[in-house]
Amino acid sequence: MTMNKTRGTLEFGPYRLESGPYRLWQGSKEIALRPKSLKVLAYLAGQPGRLVSKDELREQVWGTTYVSDTRVRVTVHEVRVALGDSLDSADYLETVPGCGYRFVATNKIVVPDDARSTPDVLLRGGSEPVVGRERELEYLVNRFLEANRGERRLIFLAGEPGVGKTTLVNLFLEHLAERPHTTCARGQCVMHFGAGEAYAPVLEALGRLGHAGSGPSLIRVLEHCAPMWLVQLPALVKPDDLERLQQQVLGATRDRMVRELNDALEQLTAKHTLVLVLEDLHWSDVATVDLLISIAQRPEPARLLIVGTYRPAEAVVNAPDFRTMVHELEGRGLCEHFALELLTPGDVATYVSARIDGEGTEDIATTVYERSDGNALFMVNLLEHLIDANALRKRDGRWVVDGASAALAQIPEGLRPFIERRLDALSDEDWELLEVASVVGVEFTAAAVCAGLPNSGRQQGPESIETRLESLVRNAHMIEPCETIEWPDGTLTASYRFGHALYRDSLYERLPEAGRVRLHRRVGERLQKAWGRDSRNVAATLAGHFERGRDFNKAAKYRRVAGERALGKHAYHEAARHLQAALDAFDQDRSRPAGSEPEDAVRWELEVCEALGTALIVTLGHADPEVGKVQSRARLLIEKLDDPVAQLRSLFNMWTFSTTAGELEESAHLVTLMRELAAATENDELVLMSHSARARTCFFHAEFAESADSVQQVLTLYDPLRHGDLPKYYGNDEPAVISQGVDSWRLWLQGYPAQAVTRVREACEFAEDLDTAWGRAFAWAWLLVVLQCRGDTAELYQRAGDLHRVSSEHGFPVWMAWATFFEGWVAGARANEADGITLMERGLDAWRGTGAHIGEPYFLSLLAETCLRAGRIDAAGERLAEAVAQVEKSGERWWEAELHRLQGELLLAAASDGARGDQAEACFRRALEVAGRQGATSLELRAALSLSRLGSLPDAHQLLSEVAGRFTEGHDTVDLRAAQTQLSLIDPPADD
Repeated sequence: MTMNKTRGTLEFGPYRLESGPYRLWQGSKEIALRPKSLKVLAYLAGQPGRLVSKDELREQVWGTTYVSDTRVRVTVHEVRVALGDSLDSADYLETVPGCGYRFVATNKIVVPDDARSTPDVLLRGGSEPVVGRERELEYLVNRFLEANRGERRLIFLAGEPGVGKTTLVNLFLEHLAERPHTTCARGQCVMHFGAGEAYAPVLEALGRLGHAGSGPSLIRVLEHCAPMWLVQLPALVKPDDLERLQQQVLGATRDRMVRELNDALEQLTAKHTLVLVLEDLHWSDVATVDLLISIAQRPEPARLLIVGTYRPAEAVVNAPDFRTMVHELEGRGLCEHFALELLTPGDVATYVSARIDGEGTEDIATTVYERSDGNALFMVNLLEHLIDANALRKRDGRWVVDGASAALAQIPEGLRPFIERRLDALSDEDWELLEVASVVGVEFTAAAVCAGLPNSGRQQGPESIETRLESLVRNAHMIEPCETIEWPDGTLTASYRFGHALYRDSLYERLPEAGRVRLHRRVGERLQKAWGRDSRNVAATLAGHFERGRDFNKAAKYRRVAGERALGKHAYHEAARHLQAALDAFDQDRSRPAGSEPEDAVRWELEVCEALGTALIVTLGHADPEVGKVQSRARLLIEKLDDPVAQLRSLFNMWTFSTTAGELEESAHLVTLMRELAAATENDELVLMSHSARARTCFFHAEFAESADSVQQVLTLYDPLRHGDLPKYYGNDEPAVISQGVDSWRLWLQGYPAQAVTRVREACEFAEDLDTAWGRAFAWAWLLVVLQCRGDTAELYQRAGDLHRVSSEHGFPVWMAWATFFEGWVAGARANEADGITLMERGLDAWRGTGAHIGEPYFLSLLAETCLRAGRIDAAGERLAEAVAQVEKSGERWWEAELHRLQGELLLAAASDGARGDQAEACFRRALEVAGRQGATSLELRAALSLSRLGSLPDAHQLLSEVAGRFTEGHDTVDLRAAQTQLSLIDPPADD
């Protein structure tokens, strides 16, 4: 059956569908629906009794424009709501699961009646009219057009609750729906009870794309460019392919994960424009923030537009990293940010006139604006309240607000109290239903809600719960329908979301504590059953429910799983929060018998401590007190186990802490314990890691021969194929990289500056092959010291910048401090001493702020030397005194000779009349003695050079000549060039 689109009218029940253009009437009132919803209704009603598939409906209504199943379902749902229909009792529109839709009512075509009475109130069903966002919509469309030209764009929309961020985004996406070669996807950050999943909104957006019509092409791109991301989306991959991909990405790194998605996005946007909407970024995880930074910084063109929404006030508390990112990217011109403002009185008047037909809406708009203050959500709810309460009256043909109406007195000040007052109007049954939904989350399923209800409620079954939720969608206007979801156990359930998080918050906060505990536990147990063996994919959600449900045994289990998943994504901040929560839940678990410590429980706790230590070292630094706490706990645990590997791993991590903290006596003791443990076994891992620790401890004690011996042992034993995963157990320690790094310092000290550069570049190349950000940063840190010692300021400045960038991108505070210090040293070496000193002090303070003290004598000596050049004698003296005190306190002596030499230079600088020469000479000779005893030839050269510059010592020339003569390489370095210049001044070449 067809209908004349210019004149025909289709009647069914009390409804009349008019064509040319389509309009739906119920008696004298028009029911406003979006054009696509009206087209869906017209097509289905024109073929009563026939089953219409989703694909056919797409083709007839949307044509060649791609739309997802979700959009079809939501559009059909809008039609059903407008007709007052329901899923269980379909008077007009029947859903045939998995097949399509059927119009079941009879209808007739009639000539339209032109004599319609004027409606009193025009209540718009379906979507609300949108007002006051023309400027913002135009702005977003312009950014889209720029992205469409290949100019990647990141936009962040800020606004407090209810201001209309989601409404604007929906309007924008509707505007793009008909555009060819354009794909849109959205993901949302969800408020978790504790830490959430890393990259959650991006993975949600990719998952939706994968299930949509463009899914096959997305999966191909991800498989080719981003297998690490495809592994995180198992629903898109066949089991056999998933297992193959998991093997393919073993040992992959965070760097690679970020790089993979960037590559995939650029391939996806080579010919089509991709719009990603990421909502509620005030709940974002650190990994997502880092990913956005990387996307923004990529110089390659991409037809990519990312639109993020957030609430500024909540971002201050929940996502400080996100706020910092927005400010920094905006300052560099890599993103745009604007705050969504409240509606104006004119905007409110336009909205009211769109909802109410007739004269006099100005007074109503004034009342609504004064009460709502232009908050869009408050405005919508307030007008709905006035209409439902019959507080609007028509007098003399004009609409007025009934001042005597009780509805006005019931309106509290502020949006949240108003919402709570609306919730009070719910029936007890509906209140109970939404209370359970608030426990599930902002998004929830009917099956989860059913599980949370008391026995009497659960007996109704999910289908009955869906019917009640559909009724709430139509009548309460607090929740919205989403897509149908299938759980791994085969449960097919409708999903919904609260129209605004404030509805959910108000309901949840009113729940008594005991009620929350019961509901969280019921919901957690149902989700655990539904997901079964796949429960690790929702581990963070399960952990949150069991924590709130006070089932600490299960909470600890799922927090650990969530932490390990985060480590697998190299999301160290999220991993640290999950793993610490796992230990906290473990400590609260009263299900374990008091005083009982079975080996399995001890091993479980130890493994969590080791994983947590790894995450904390990356995020806080090796010597942070929190790292020390975890490692102390691990040390107590290993004493209960007869497991040499576990014992050595824990000893090594404690060694890392004590060494970085500058406690070298404890460090040497731990090395002895590790060597004894390794000698008692035939495990090469234990031997390898004990030598890795010994190489560094011996170096810092200035025992260079012993250090070189252990470095050689490490390089002999290390096999990348067998030992590539060692960093996972040893605080991200890369034994081959670090051993080559420390050996490069030894080589420079012992008079081999060229070999030192070669060795440290080998460390950097090895780190590149391993493809880990932490390993790369560690190698560059060793390189900076070698470059500084050689005086290679140009490359040092470049490499310090590289280290600064990587540390900033990945959140490595310890290496950020290191890079800042050397950036300051370069500034000072280039005669900008004031700025250099400021940067060096900032870097040193940040280094100490991580709990690190190793290397302080070296850093302080460079700072003192820069102060000397700037004429800040007192500051130089204070810094040198600190360095000497640290040497005596820690036993770190590899740079000790240089401190004696600088004390002599300080004495000379402080004596305006050239006095104190004897004292300075004593310092220089002490430096020579210490350097000679240690075999630090490069520091001997510096001491001999300072001694020769005194000018009156008969043996100075011979000393300098003898030390310089020992060098067989590196004659282009600063120190050797200075020595040759000094020797030529003392003993100029004879005339021919």
